[in-house]
Amino acid sequence: MLREEDGNDERPAAAADFSVVVWIKKNENFGAVRSELLAAAEAEPYEMTEYQGMADFHFATNSIIEARKLAEALKVVAKRPEVVVLRITSLVDDVESVSIKDERVTKH
Repeated sequence: MLREEDGNDERPAAAADFSVVVWIKKNENFGAVRSELLAAAEAEPYEMTEYQGMADFHFATNSIIEARKLAEALKVVAKRPEVVVLRITSLVDDVESVSIKDERVTKH
């Protein structure tokens, strides 16, 4: 669980201001890529979902600085072709979300 700034109130990780999101293709290398991701993150995701051959992992952080550090640590895993998205998502009005890697294919 993440804590509010004063440390008194617990709130769910999903309510964090920033999330680092990683999408991984579910192929024969998924287990290895997942293990690399979790080792590099040094944390468990607060959410993981699977949909249409992809698994997405969401890691919560309290600040953009923490999110950037985590994303930097995950860049080595993001070089793998199985990693489709590495993104920092911001819920803070004045801070933009940032895509570090985005190789999604749009079907029209």
